[in-house]
Amino acid sequence: MSYDMPEATPSLSDELKLALGEQNFGIKYYRILDGSEFRAEVGLLDDPQRSITVAVTENGWEVVGVQPVTRYPTLDDLLRNTSQSYAQREQEILMSKLQELADQENAGEE
Repeated sequence: MSYDMPEATPSLSDELKLALGEQNFGIKYYRILDGSEFRAEVGLLDDPQRSITVAVTENGWEVVGVQPVTRYPTLDDLLRNTSQSYAQREQEILMSKLQELADQENAGEE
């Protein structure tokens, strides 16, 4: 008899680090804040002086200090709705990947 072990769910701290690490294309930098393993400062591409503080909770992602609080299911969603430059860069990357797939498909038909 075998038992399936439930998959380990990442901690919020791990989720913060993993999600931020995947965003290097659309942010200038990130820094986990001292004293809070669930918050980070994120430098946005829109303005060299602009940064936001994001937090991950069991209920999603939010920008700290903004009222009313809006929670997003993913960091991608939060950044897409907060930074026009992030949304534009994400769209450019997606279109580039789709073009690569189309080119590969066309090359295979020849």
